[in-house]
Formats: sequence, C-alpha cells, structure tokens
Amino acid sequence: MPTVLTDVKDSQLVSVTNIPQDYVTTSYEYNCGGTVVVPRHLPQKEVIDITVKENVDPEDAVIEVSPARSANSATNVHVQTTWKAVEDKMMEKVMNEIKNVEKRLKRQFKKDTQLFVDGALLILMRNVEDMTVRKMMEVARIPETASFGTVVEEFTNNFKCALTKDELQNLKSSSGRSNANAFAHLNPASRESSEYLTRLIEYLSDHGRKEEETRYRHYIDFAFGKTPILRR
Repeated sequence: MPTVLTDVKDSQLVSVTNIPQDYVTTSYEYNCGGTVVVPRHLPQKEVIDITVKENVDPEDAVIEVSPARSANSATNVHVQTTWKAVEDKMMEKVMNEIKNVEKRLKRQFKKDTQLFVDGALLILMRNVEDMTVRKMMEVARIPETASFGTVVEEFTNNFKCALTKDELQNLKSSSGRSNANAFAHLNPASRESSEYLTRLIEYLSDHGRKEEETRYRHYIDFAFGKTPILRR
C-alpha cells in the first residue's frame, strides 16, 4: 500500500457557505510530472526530497510513494497538493535566486571599486599630510626643502598647537608619502602592481571601454617586457 506521509494544509477550495447563490464552484486539477534517476536503495525520505521539495513544500501536500520503501526498484511518487502551494514554492525559489544575484553583484561591485578606493585614500591622506606640513613651514618659515621630520621638529620646538603628541609623531615619521608614491608609481615587480593592473583591465572590459582596454593592455605588455623591441 502507498504511504501517506503528510496532510494538505493549504487548499484553494472555496467554502460552500461563502458562495453566492448565483455562482457555482468549479474545481480544476493539473496532472504533470517527470522522472529522475536515483541510486538504488536510496531511502524514501531522500526520494521525496529529490522529487518533491524542489516544487512544493511537503507540508502542503499528500505524498504517496509506491512501493512504500527505499528505491530498490522502479518507484512512483504521487503528490496531491494545490496550485497555490506550487506557486508559493516557485516564488520562494525566484526570491532566493534574486537574493543570490544581488549578493553576486555586490561582491563584484566591491571587487571593482575597492582597489581604486584604497588608492584614492592613500593619495588623499598624503595630500592632507602635505597640507599640514606646508602650514607648519608657513608659520615657522621653514624652507620647503626640509624633510617632514625636520619641519615637525622645528615647528614643535617653537610653537604649540591642537595636534596631539601622537599625531605629531605620526606626521613626523609618516609612511603616507611612500604609500601614496607606491600607488602612484607602481613597481612592476610588486604584487600590488599585478593586482591593480589586472583590476584596471577587468574594469575597462566590464564597462565596455574596449578601445582603452586594448590600449592599456598594450602599454602594460610593453612595460613588462612582454612584447619584442627591435632596433631600427
């Protein structure tokens, strides 16, 4: 005998008491199915997971498996449910796929922009430090040829300001200039160089800027010695 595993919770049938006298109830039923190949001896629960869960929540259906055991031979799974239950499952799958697409787009956007954001931040931080030091030079009348360390030292020996001791020390030995310079003038042998340039080409390609993509590919190949150079 087939095994009835669950009861139908959801029904589209209209209560007879709620039907106006000028109307009658019309029932409808769809009969559709498919086949799937599963390993022999697959437990009945897993058979149901494969054949039913993709299309309807088992709690919203009456499911009969025949023969009522694991899949030792050809097996039939009969599902009695409502169209609304199938529709709800379909909408659940669609919404999950939309969420997955949104996550992929967010990851791609972050990947597209993060390297450029990091580089822009380095340059902006260097500019802020340069403006701070130039202000010290202006106030203390220090030559522009002096180093950061010298400027901060001479300024703090003669003036007080709102900058804390740690902030002044960080400015004095800041790596901001070297970091910004490293981004603005990439070393072809560095890991960062390969990463930034790969993202540059991917960005141009992803945004349909084909002429620039081709041109900068050629520049990069030349700079990295990937193209022949012949004496005239």
